[in-house]
Amino acid sequence: MFQLILDEVDCLQSGGTLVGQIQLGGAYSGKFHVYLVDVHIPSLSFVDSVPIVGVSKVPQGFDGIAGFRFLNRFHYGNFGNPDTFGLA
Repeated sequence: MFQLILDEVDCLQSGGTLVGQIQLGGAYSGKFHVYLVDVHIPSLSFVDSVPIVGVSKVPQGFDGIAGFRFLNRFHYGNFGNPDTFGLA
C-alpha cells in the first residue's frame, strides 16, 4: 500500500493528495494518512507518484523511511529483479 514514511508536513508541503488511511504497528503504531506524492530523483532518472504515509514526527536525524517496495525499483545488487533486494 505505501512505499515511504515521511513527516506529514513534508507530504503536505510537497503537494501530496490524501488518498486514504492505514493502520500501522511497530515503530509507528496507529492510524496515519496516506498521500500520493510526486517523487523526483534526477540522479536515478526516477519520476513517479508514490503512496507515502505521513507521520507526525520522524526520529531526529532522519528524513523518513523507505520500504523495500520503493527500494526494489532500483538496482542495488538485485540484478534488476524487483522481487529481491540486496546490496552489491
